[in-house]
Amino acid sequence: MTQHQLTLDGQAVYYYVLHPERRRVILMVHGFRGNHAGLLGIAERLPEYKIIIPDLPGCGATPPLPPGGGSHDIDGYAGWVRRFSAELGLQRFVLMGHSYGALIAAKVAADDPAGIERLVLVNPVSTSSRTLALIGLGFYRLGLALPEPLCRRLLWSRTLNRAQSWLMMKTRDPALRRRIYAHHLADLAVPFRRPVIAEAAESVMRKTVLSYAAQITTPTLLIGGGRDDLAPLPAQRQLQKLIPGSQLVTIPEVGHLTHLETPAKVAETMRTYLIQP
Repeated sequence: MTQHQLTLDGQAVYYYVLHPERRRVILMVHGFRGNHAGLLGIAERLPEYKIIIPDLPGCGATPPLPPGGGSHDIDGYAGWVRRFSAELGLQRFVLMGHSYGALIAAKVAADDPAGIERLVLVNPVSTSSRTLALIGLGFYRLGLALPEPLCRRLLWSRTLNRAQSWLMMKTRDPALRRRIYAHHLADLAVPFRRPVIAEAAESVMRKTVLSYAAQITTPTLLIGGGRDDLAPLPAQRQLQKLIPGSQLVTIPEVGHLTHLETPAKVAETMRTYLIQP
């Protein structure tokens, strides 16, 4: 993996490339408050593709969008992904997103499918359920209502972030659980950016992939976790019905963290789909 930098909207963007010698490209979009590192387990297992993973604005090493450069919500990020792909000169590529990244990828494909040969949505958030609000983003809404010092203490709390990881994990492997805890706690190393979190969190509370499904015409693969509390299986089946010709593959023993718990199965599922004519 190599880190690259380009200037977009007048600001530095950091992105990461694996297997640069390959011709077929997969552009991957990470999830809420994450960064490129969350998708490396999948990317490393697809050596036959050139993989490009940007840190979205306000995430990882990439700074937030400049004033007037758009919002850190689904619409703003979708527009940014399109500008990023154009800046790289990507004319034909596979677009993949996990969780919040799947919402962004779905919005991109719904609005402007040109050049996207296949769409892969992993753990796509497709229901505004009570579980989603409580487990996924409910405490962000609470935290953002507090004064700045208390907001920072709550949303950047190691204890609460560890609790979120515990709620989402399904694996019983102690070593894997420790790695996932460490991965999520590493996200706290990113500077606290209240506007970024506020805009992104609120957009997830208001939108799901179902909001864009009827407009998607790109061949689409849905990958769900059989025990996903944030994107439950019935909603995935509903989503499959709404996206014409889409395929749904379920990994039965995992929840919302397929990218961390079962990256090999996600990669193999993608490979099998992408070699289809």
